[in-house]
Amino acid sequence: MSRLPSRGRAVTVAAAATVAACGAHVHVGVDRRADAAGALAPALSGRSPRGGLIALGATVGAVALEGVVRAQEVDGPPIALLGAEPPPVEERGWAVATAALAVRVDVVRRGPVAVFVRGGPERAVVFDRSTAALSWGAGYGYGGGVRLAVGGLGVWVEVHRHSTVLGGGTTSGGAELGGVTVGMTLGE
Repeated sequence: MSRLPSRGRAVTVAAAATVAACGAHVHVGVDRRADAAGALAPALSGRSPRGGLIALGATVGAVALEGVVRAQEVDGPPIALLGAEPPPVEERGWAVATAALAVRVDVVRRGPVAVFVRGGPERAVVFDRSTAALSWGAGYGYGGGVRLAVGGLGVWVEVHRHSTVLGGGTTSGGAELGGVTVGMTLGE
């Protein structure tokens, strides 16, 4: 069993104390299912992506403003040697990351259960591990889910979709990413 080094423990305790004192919250989630359409469809077709999110925010009543970072990695061969012919798109390894400023609204709240919607603008970057090329994009993300929170701790599930226009690198054009994420929350 691995343990956090003392500095890691101190940062974790400090973050938890800050969240509790400021009325802020932290969400951490893991993707349970993901799909893609458009420019990224060949890369994700029939493959199993790994990823998740971390969101930091502040809640006032039923509305929260959050900074959300999502990442997904799709397995593939390692980066090709300089000058080597890259493999076909469907055989490459990819990493996709988005950063968003999102608004989350609890549409219905009954006791410890809340049904929410989340959305906002985002920036995206796609890293092609085979060619080491970056493709940048801008778009929006949206989703909805259910959260169960008691005593500042909670669990949630969210269905989400992201629409991005990418340019440069080896990936250009419109891309749609989506999936289901489950996670935990601290501070709500």
